[in-house]
Amino acid sequence: MTNDCYELPNDLVCGLPLLSTQKAKLRLLRDLNISDFARDKINLSVAELEAEKNAVKDLLKT
Repeated sequence: MTNDCYELPNDLVCGLPLLSTQKAKLRLLRDLNISDFARDKINLSVAELEAEKNAVKDLLKT
């Protein structure tokens, strides 16, 4: 699954909206409309996660 449809960094692990089909398969909802308010909150969360990642980057092995 990719995050490109929600304009998220590809290295960010996060939940995305999914739809469960009849045979218990999951499908990413790519055409979900996101309000400006929700987009602002998503961007704030992404910025916080990136700041946290940068704060511990010296502790992480690459």
